[in-house]
Amino acid sequence: MKQRFFSVLIILLTAFILLSFVSCKQEAGDNANPATVRPTSPVSGAGSQNIPREFWGTWIQMDTGDEYYIDDSKIYKSSSSNKKYREISSGIGNFRLESDDVLRNDNTVYFRKGGNTRNFSIQVAGFSDSYSRSVGTGKQGVTGRRQNENNSSDAESGQSDSNGTITFTNAVADDTQSITVTTTTATVTPKYTGEHLGTIPIVENGMYGFKTTYTIDSDAEGFCYGNYYKTYNLNININNIGSEICSTSMYSISYADSNLQFISSSLTGNLSSVEPGKSKVITFKVRYGELNQEYVDVPISISITDSKYERTWNDSVTIRFHKGTVALKVNSRNFDSNSNAKLNGFVIYPDGRSKRFTVSAGSTNTVLIPWSESDYHVVFSGATASNEMGYSFGFSEKTSLADLTGTWTIQEINGYESNDSINSAYRITDLSYPVKAYLKNGDIDFYTVNCSEIEESFTPVTFVSYSVKEYENGNDDGLVTPGESHYLDVKMQNTTDSNITGVLVGLSTTSDYVTLVRDNCNLGNMTAKYYYSLTDSASSSSYCYLMYSSYASKAFKFMVSSNCPNGTNLPFTLTFTDSSGTTWTDSFTVPVYTTQANIVLITGTNYAVKEYENGNNDGLVTPGESLYLDVKFQNTGTSTALGVTVKLSTTSDYVTLVRDNCNLGNMTAKYYYSLTDSASSSSYCYLMYSSYASKAFKFTVSSDCPNGTNLPFTLTFTDSSGNTWTDSFSVTVQ
Repeated sequence: MKQRFFSVLIILLTAFILLSFVSCKQEAGDNANPATVRPTSPVSGAGSQNIPREFWGTWIQMDTGDEYYIDDSKIYKSSSSNKKYREISSGIGNFRLESDDVLRNDNTVYFRKGGNTRNFSIQVAGFSDSYSRSVGTGKQGVTGRRQNENNSSDAESGQSDSNGTITFTNAVADDTQSITVTTTTATVTPKYTGEHLGTIPIVENGMYGFKTTYTIDSDAEGFCYGNYYKTYNLNININNIGSEICSTSMYSISYADSNLQFISSSLTGNLSSVEPGKSKVITFKVRYGELNQEYVDVPISISITDSKYERTWNDSVTIRFHKGTVALKVNSRNFDSNSNAKLNGFVIYPDGRSKRFTVSAGSTNTVLIPWSESDYHVVFSGATASNEMGYSFGFSEKTSLADLTGTWTIQEINGYESNDSINSAYRITDLSYPVKAYLKNGDIDFYTVNCSEIEESFTPVTFVSYSVKEYENGNDDGLVTPGESHYLDVKMQNTTDSNITGVLVGLSTTSDYVTLVRDNCNLGNMTAKYYYSLTDSASSSSYCYLMYSSYASKAFKFMVSSNCPNGTNLPFTLTFTDSSGTTWTDSFTVPVYTTQANIVLITGTNYAVKEYENGNNDGLVTPGESLYLDVKFQNTGTSTALGVTVKLSTTSDYVTLVRDNCNLGNMTAKYYYSLTDSASSSSYCYLMYSSYASKAFKFTVSSDCPNGTNLPFTLTFTDSSGNTWTDSFSVTVQ
């Protein structure tokens, strides 16, 4: 794809090009996370600012995953060995911004990690003589200052409104901020734009005060989900930001949103003394219930009363829960069969945050993103001449991606061009069909998608596939047929980026044709992204089969009614419950097939007779004789026919049937059978003298039957499930 760049004004005050940053595209990516504290930004002079603020922040190189931090004058690179940033150059050289979130240098592309900037607010409250206010009635006109701890030039002042709230804007995303109001300073890190970070207490000099922050085990991108998606570990961090030790205290937690659930730990308790600069951590397990909107911000209030002054500090934290996830499913192919080739992709969220992912050649990867009513951008780039990739993607875990094999037409190779920037991104309007496209050397492909029409998913553990095996009344064909009893194994995947502990799975159905014999199993712990079945340990394979050494004790068991119509889809629901009591469900169906058995008479000599009364022992049928009749037939199908019975009938008035039925039992596929003979590979029919008297048909021919008459007979075979087959033959009177 021919690269097109939008002209962006770059203020270039440094004298040399960033050679190290240019060459970094040759280094191996390590996906290292930045250190929590970066080195103080080197500044050439007081107040100097060499790099415009629109470049500030953390960037991820598309093809390697390397992370870089840009401040007002320098660029730092994260080291894979110590996870800390090291200075690599000053200035930005020939780098250019294509958009708020895309930075380019020649054919190398970088994406902003946490979005461009973040706005947030904080409320003034406390106990000084001048500013004594409770939460919600803070004093107006109090000045506060925001200072980026990683970038000395990123600072801003603001004044409180009538509620005591100070709003700050344009903070570099993901950067730690020091908030100072009068003599009190607190450290906060806004997690999303618009976040309310609680209160900052103003106290007399020499006193102590608290600032509350939180951490939560969200997914890898910092998102939490409602609709009982997961139970999260929540840590409330109570930090003493004053200069005096705080004596033993009592705390209480409260919240107004009834959909928020605290699963464990009391909401009240005591804290031992907290020294200045130290903190105490209270741990909870929380989850959020029904959520119909895109997301909800849930305030949690914390009150702390100390035993020395008996004053109460009030603070709050706000957690954002999203409605659900959408699965971005991607596969890839390298035309040169380069097994080391990888497709490099990026998702830019509506809030500016981004996620890098890779898909190895010949494989498939699924990326979970928050459901949103706003646009996402999906981007592919970083291909070299030996690393070009064909790819396909869609927006469902169960979507059928495009077939990437075979010869591609020129139209397919050039499809969706030219989508080489956000402004020229191809908008996907029909989400029911996967995109199939090709990424050339130095190419970049942008797509815009609105996921509001996609049904969001709430299931961290999802159904993948199943397998069955008969354990009773079965014909060993691996299919579910009426009247059979089956083991059922199920393949499932932990689709999240986190391990899930203590998973139990239960099976249920709404079908009257099914009787559940064993309907639960303990899966135990499920590693992130791995597949599990009832009878198999964790693996990277989604193929499901019954492990014969263990299925009898672990697999589900169910029976199908003999009157279940062929073609019925039996509905099953899986209910997953983790160690915290969070539950999810997923569903699948199992089709009921007609048996694959097929019973027919053999061609050629398919019967034998022997007189038992009034006969002349010539082995022929003559008028007035009574005879045994044996018949040879075959199961030509692929399934065992179970519990087969056969009945003889005729339309001839010259025939009287004396014994017209026989119980054949099970008939193995491809084998031959007769009334008096067990299964064999021979198609020749003859009466077994040791047993024909009790098993063979018996009939009598009228004495007035003309010679040469062909006596018509019909055989009707019926198995234990009620399947029937008929075939006919004739016997000549001689």
